[in-house]
Amino acid sequence: MEKIKKKPQSGSLDDLIKKKKDNKSHGLFSLLFGTHSKPSSPVMYHVKTNEYHSQQRIMKVKGESLHYSKEQTTTVIKNEKEVQNIEETTQLTKEHLKERYYDYLMSLNEEEIYQLIRYIPMRLTEKERGYLDVLEAALDVSEYTNNVDIAKSDYEYYGYYCGKRDISVNEIKKEELIIKEHNEFKSTLLGILVTNNLKEGLKILKDKTLEEVFMQDCFEVGRRYKAANPSMMRETYQKMMHILQDAINYNPKFIGKEFVKNKNWKPIYTVEMGMKECNMKIEDIMKCIKLREEGLTLEEIEKQYGEHGLRIVYSIRDGIEASAKTCGVVFGMLKQLERFRDKENTTLSLEIQFGKDGSRLTQSHSEHFLFVQQSLRLWWNVMRHMSLLWIMNDKDFLSGRSYSLVNTGQGLQRLQQCPNVSSAIHQILSQTQSTMCEGKEWRGLSVVHLGDRDVPNCLFFIDKYSQVPWILSPVLRTTRRMFSHKELKRVPTYFETYSSRNWGRCILQHFFQHAFDGSGSDGGSCIDGRLTSAWNWCSMIEKYSYYPLFLLCDFEGFEGPYKK
Repeated sequence: MEKIKKKPQSGSLDDLIKKKKDNKSHGLFSLLFGTHSKPSSPVMYHVKTNEYHSQQRIMKVKGESLHYSKEQTTTVIKNEKEVQNIEETTQLTKEHLKERYYDYLMSLNEEEIYQLIRYIPMRLTEKERGYLDVLEAALDVSEYTNNVDIAKSDYEYYGYYCGKRDISVNEIKKEELIIKEHNEFKSTLLGILVTNNLKEGLKILKDKTLEEVFMQDCFEVGRRYKAANPSMMRETYQKMMHILQDAINYNPKFIGKEFVKNKNWKPIYTVEMGMKECNMKIEDIMKCIKLREEGLTLEEIEKQYGEHGLRIVYSIRDGIEASAKTCGVVFGMLKQLERFRDKENTTLSLEIQFGKDGSRLTQSHSEHFLFVQQSLRLWWNVMRHMSLLWIMNDKDFLSGRSYSLVNTGQGLQRLQQCPNVSSAIHQILSQTQSTMCEGKEWRGLSVVHLGDRDVPNCLFFIDKYSQVPWILSPVLRTTRRMFSHKELKRVPTYFETYSSRNWGRCILQHFFQHAFDGSGSDGGSCIDGRLTSAWNWCSMIEKYSYYPLFLLCDFEGFEGPYKK
């Protein structure tokens, strides 16, 4: 009896080999995506895109200090006295992108190192970690944002027509609703404190002054912990910040009498504050943080400054290590990009065309190579200043400025101006354009969206840039393993037709082309649009034929180390 030949499953290795035999002229990209270099996008419903960005061709902007007109940016700096300037780093050049982050730090003088480490958050003490546990437990069960940030009306279905109806709770005003939710949260917080530490809890309940001190300390610990660990408090941080923001504008009695008078939150405790408290000099700790051979040892630091001095040193080490990791990921992608420098008019060209495969930009290979390179260098510079941006974010969101509840297309969001963050990112951008672009003109727009529909407030901004290393890490890890042949032994059959090196080059080419092609809901060539395009590429990773290679290299997602 004649055996029936099974048809190879679509997308399987046998199917790819069969397609290759049927048409030998097809290259690796042809097998991956047919006649296209990118699969068709899934059906997605987005907010109407900004025509200015979708039709805007790449503009050349000179790499010098920028002055933004009202047409270019929606962020308005009302009070220039509140804005802090970033100290110029004279040693920052393109050459430092060829070095490890620690090597870069060692090339700086002591004053420049101090400017980078001064905003690093201090480590939590044992007592503060107890406060953090209490705070997170209270935030976990709170429904604050669900109950407060609601529209005044919605639409209800009545048979054959829709009618508008009021959804306010018993016509309670917003101020009354906030006070009610604040009191409920405060009761929960103090109740958990009592169960966690009975003696301290009862002591605080009997004294309103101690209660106010506890509230200030507790929220400061939460904000500091998030600034030092962006991957933590994913579900509770924004809720906490909204509670604190409303306390300033609507219910200052939520904290205590002193807060009613000044309406100031306790600032995040940084390395700079810790050093001033014990009169510590930057020269003393250079040896302990492994940037100089001169300086005091850990034993000498402990003898001269006590446990507080050791805490400062360990906090600086934590901050430098975090920056080294995030900058290192961007640095790794810059090195991978160099593989495509001279690949114009070849199968590895990075050329993109408007309207093709979802691209919203048109650039030649050399233009797009420069566009991607400058974007990555900007991200490297942003990663270097993340501690500063977290402090400015905290300062802006809790400044007491009024906000508007606006439907941005992604739900109701609090739209608020953020001049400190805006000033910081514009200085970082200007610094990148003037010192890290090798004298070449800046590719794309220099507009930074802040306080508008695209980026409603600084919490959105800091969250977007905190995710840069989470986007790049899986791509870097997968391609490095492809180039080092580390996965050949696990599934050797997968690489019989095409080598792992070819797969690695294919992944990188596709990423550099279409993670920077202006695609996405509000993509484009502006500063935020570059990151939006990268997220758009990530959202379709499962549709790419090389997705099994990501899974082979321990891919779990682009959301980083997820923890509450």
